[in-house]
Amino acid sequence: MAAPSLAQIKAQIAAIRQKLPQARVIGIQSTGRWTGETFSRDGEHGYSIHQCDSPLSFRLALRKQTDDQTMKVLITSLAEQELGDDILLRLAKRRLFQIDPWQIVRSLFEAHAIDSRLTRHGWIAESLLELIPAAGYPAARGGFLDAETVWPLLLRMAVGLDSEAPDLQSLLKWSLNPDAAGRFQRLPEAFRQAAVSWLVDRAGPVAEILLHLVGQPDRLDAVPLGLVVGILYHPAAIGKLEKATGKLETRFPGHTSPDPELMLRWSAAAAEVVRGLRLSDPKLYRQTVQRADEILEEIQASPMAHLSDISPLGFVQRLARIGEALSDILARGAWDRLESLTDMRQRVGQHDYASQETRRTERVDMALRLVRWLGVQTRGDTSSPQSLADAARWHLREGGFVDWARLSLRSGDPEATLSAAYAQLFAQVLVIRERQSRVFAELLRDWTAAGSKGAEILAVEDILGAIVAPLAEKTQVLL
Repeated sequence: MAAPSLAQIKAQIAAIRQKLPQARVIGIQSTGRWTGETFSRDGEHGYSIHQCDSPLSFRLALRKQTDDQTMKVLITSLAEQELGDDILLRLAKRRLFQIDPWQIVRSLFEAHAIDSRLTRHGWIAESLLELIPAAGYPAARGGFLDAETVWPLLLRMAVGLDSEAPDLQSLLKWSLNPDAAGRFQRLPEAFRQAAVSWLVDRAGPVAEILLHLVGQPDRLDAVPLGLVVGILYHPAAIGKLEKATGKLETRFPGHTSPDPELMLRWSAAAAEVVRGLRLSDPKLYRQTVQRADEILEEIQASPMAHLSDISPLGFVQRLARIGEALSDILARGAWDRLESLTDMRQRVGQHDYASQETRRTERVDMALRLVRWLGVQTRGDTSSPQSLADAARWHLREGGFVDWARLSLRSGDPEATLSAAYAQLFAQVLVIRERQSRVFAELLRDWTAAGSKGAEILAVEDILGAIVAPLAEKTQVLL
């Protein structure tokens, strides 16, 4: 039999002190000899450990002075009957303890029985003894220590997975922590395999893929890959990304083709995690979505990024598609295709980046209004104003808004295709607006030459007399 480890000794002490907080000396019976350090300190607690092969060595060890924070541990192969009563009286519970990991666990959790799903794994007891928290373990509910109590404790203390009921979202959040992933990778194989089995039972079969990815020593891609599979398995991508899907599946356990429905669950969970990062950790959010776009490039699936509501590249592609459609409509005068632009604008608005890129989306809205207006003008569905008053009313009602929309497009867009479409639209609208401006100028010339007056038109030179003077008679006016 091997000598008890320091972790086992500490656990045995913790179990004894739950019932005997004043205990200062513990005797342990073991055929294995203690060959470690005589003194060990763990925080504020000290451990004075002695190998005692005779009653005399017991008495000598008992005479050694220790402080109140130090527990004296006497290890021996002798039986209790070989020790004198004077020795037993000074030991906790007046007896020698044998190291039984599960018995210690039972004491630590104040349990009467332990789930057989736990006891079939001896390493679980050893792990619980290694990982005892400073405040101790909670008492088992109803005196029965079950797997549903132990596994969350083990995973929280061993790998930092803090969830009583792990699901895909909690696993994905946890996978973003490099320290936690590193701890998972360093777990003993038996621990890791059992942890995977338990988590798959709780979170579903996708968890096996996630944990396989977390177990790899390279980049932590479980969340970015979740965003990517949302594109590869999107209904609109069916039959278009087989090669990319094949490349991605080489990263999965056994290089197998997973169920598309499971992939979409993974994608939905990853999307929720990423959206939560936008407020909680903007830097990690940017890194994660950019990594997803990098993976799309690696597997040659980037042209379909527009299927994602999260991908930064997808947002740009949706804008580019509007630019392509807008240019085509303008080039061919295909005014019957305006409805397709509205659908594309809705797709842009559905993207997460739309709320961050409000100026760009507002320019898209202006462009859509302008192209509708341009279609009406091009079809000749309008009549020219017959008087200056008509022209002025039209400008107030419509022309001023057209100019506002037109001028908002002058700065273009970072996406080249859309920017070129804006320039094309600007130029075509400008031609019509200049023609309308000439008509307005001619009407103004004729109105002025005729010396016309009227309530609908007020010349600048008449403002003082018609508006300012009457106001000045009633109140102070700042000029």
